Amino acid sequence: MLGWFKRKLDDAARRHGLLPPTEPASDAGQLSVAALIAAGNQHVQAGQWADAERCYGQAVLQQPDNAKAHTNLGFVLCQLGLDDGAAHCLRRALLLEPDISDAHYLLGNISERRGDFDAAISRYEHALVLQPSLDHCRRDLCRALFQAGRVEQALAIVREGIATNPEFADFHFYLGNLQFVQRELEQAVASYRVALSLGAGYADVYSALGCVLHQQGHVDEAVQRLRQAYAIDPGIAEAQYQSGFQFLMLGQTEQARANFEMAIALEPQLLKAHANLLCALSFSTAHSASEYLGCAARYAAIMSARALPYVHSGPLVADKPVLRVGFVSGDLRAHPVAFFLEGVLQHINRNRFELHAFSNNPTDDQISERMRPLFHHWHVVRALDDGALAAQVQSLGIDILIDLSGHTVENRLPVFAWRPAPLQVSWLGYFASTGMPEIDYLLADPVSLPQELRAFYSEEIWYLPDTRLCMTPPLTRVRLDVAPPPALRNGYVTFGSFQAMYKLGDAVLQQWAQVLNALPTARLRLQLPQLDQPGRQDYLRERLLGCGIDPQRVDMHGGVPWEQYLAAHAEIDLILDSFPYPGGTTTAEALWMGVPTVTLVGSTMLALQGASMLRCAGLPQFVASTSRQYVELALRHAADVAALAALRIGLREQVLASPLFDGNRFARNLELALSAMWRKRCARADAPSEPAAAR
Repeated sequence: MLGWFKRKLDDAARRHGLLPPTEPASDAGQLSVAALIAAGNQHVQAGQWADAERCYGQAVLQQPDNAKAHTNLGFVLCQLGLDDGAAHCLRRALLLEPDISDAHYLLGNISERRGDFDAAISRYEHALVLQPSLDHCRRDLCRALFQAGRVEQALAIVREGIATNPEFADFHFYLGNLQFVQRELEQAVASYRVALSLGAGYADVYSALGCVLHQQGHVDEAVQRLRQAYAIDPGIAEAQYQSGFQFLMLGQTEQARANFEMAIALEPQLLKAHANLLCALSFSTAHSASEYLGCAARYAAIMSARALPYVHSGPLVADKPVLRVGFVSGDLRAHPVAFFLEGVLQHINRNRFELHAFSNNPTDDQISERMRPLFHHWHVVRALDDGALAAQVQSLGIDILIDLSGHTVENRLPVFAWRPAPLQVSWLGYFASTGMPEIDYLLADPVSLPQELRAFYSEEIWYLPDTRLCMTPPLTRVRLDVAPPPALRNGYVTFGSFQAMYKLGDAVLQQWAQVLNALPTARLRLQLPQLDQPGRQDYLRERLLGCGIDPQRVDMHGGVPWEQYLAAHAEIDLILDSFPYPGGTTTAEALWMGVPTVTLVGSTMLALQGASMLRCAGLPQFVASTSRQYVELALRHAADVAALAALRIGLREQVLASPLFDGNRFARNLELALSAMWRKRCARADAPSEPAAAR
């Protein structure tokens, strides 16, 4: 739906009667109000927005009670992106004449851009009451309803529009978009073709049609349509990426995957599309491990072609008294990576390891400041390009360079293709193979990465003995004690989840529906930061209904400050994990608050994360091997509230004593692993790998 803003502004300009006067005006200061408005109209037609603003502004000054002048000035300010000023002018116009449909419509545009979809809907509906023939307003009402999560109402509005004006191409385009979201692919294709036949030849339509054709397997025509879109608007590759990212955040991984693949087809060097495609593949069960590795290798090939690798052929000293270890991350801040790293670094032997942070943080925070003293050196590298960062790492003599981000946001993975350090390792911040041959090892544990999965990693797997994750105990400003199960006071069990919305795919919700349907008195408590966003609660309610869960049994909560989030565990008896992307930080924090999680074993390192954490914490009885057992375990534990209460009493002490929270134990294991990997690398120094280009 890109490009709609420009088109609807043009529509509004034509409806205002913004036509050039018979003769252009020469001096706005000497013209009548009518002539000023006419001159402003001429400037609008020429795209001369500043001149139009001057004319309409002069008209308003000369005649403050002229509603048309206020409306036209509001329109121009919208075009200039000055929404606050535009809204002031439009409201003034409506005070003078309450029934100006265009003013209501433009105020709807402003509300929609601000994310206030309910206000936008109200304005659009009012404009249509005043002037039912405003097709562009009906179209935008459809879009606002969709963005507010009211899909059925959006469908009704667009079909009403088609019934009254079947020649308006945008109605068919929007209908296709809604059909696509509802997975009615054949109908969506038909709607897009009608839109094109009616002259809707803008990039968005070709792009949307190409995306659906790709999902249907019509690859050749899909690429043809996308190239048509790209020829009209080169920015369509970015639009495909952005659409994919939005679908990914909503948990619609297959649609996200299609968008990312289309973006890559249009711009093969669009690295963020490659990275997010890998994330989408990791979040989904509808792909093979070999398929993921192939996509990762494609990304790695692009990186390798751009890099000029350093050669580390020796001499490398196996028994160096101090190893220089660099950690590269954009997440040394309030982020799960920092939560799992801080407690480990506190116990690293600083006489044996010289620690360097290469921080790619967008902003520092209190966690960043708390972590700085844990490193010998803190390097801010966000402004450095890949070559410059690689040169810095090499000049500092870093022996072991550890990537903590993988293909996630704010990563600097391309730097590793330069091989600035003799030994390079992937750990902690990513949950699959990077695909990069320049990364030598990936740190894992035997539960999260069984031997049979090793073939699907480009890195050599180095196993830590207990766990690949070690949580830092929460440091709160107020005392947060473990509370008894709320079922003891409520008389019913409350299941809960604190996962991000993108982890809650339909398969997860359908599994939860089985649990709730088998226990009619139970409730579900969802606390997701995304539920603060306009329309997301309505969107989630529709999805819950579609997956068999009565929304009336679900309590929805948005984001809250961290300590309030921890305290909210007192309202939950049992956590239901998501899959194939289970909880990490949320699972560890729930255990610290005394609430166990029922998790489901998967077939990837990511999908096995929950099983690894719970077994490490001494809670194997909460790990399910099958979907059926997942439901059975949830019901079995929910049926024994007394056992849950007894477990909660000592659970915090139990997990704090386990390897999952034992930073000192993990630090010793990490030190042994780094030292052994270094010795092995030194032993191979006489037979170095052949870089693509030697420096």
